[in-house]
Amino acid sequence: VFFFFFLKPNNPKGKEEADKELAAAFLRYREAVNNGELPYLIRSLVFMLLCVIHWCIGEMRKKGIISE
Repeated sequence: VFFFFFLKPNNPKGKEEADKELAAAFLRYREAVNNGELPYLIRSLVFMLLCVIHWCIGEMRKKGIISE
């Protein structure tokens, strides 16, 4: 869902019309996130971020950059 708004479809109407449609779709998406209508999206993004941080700490421990 997240990456959908950054893909530009082939639009016969022209580039400006396609950009306006994408901008409107992104604004609807951003408004839904800000209004709390997509709680699972926010929760999953936070979980994914924590997984990345956990992985980075593990890699840093392997290389001896940080210790226990």
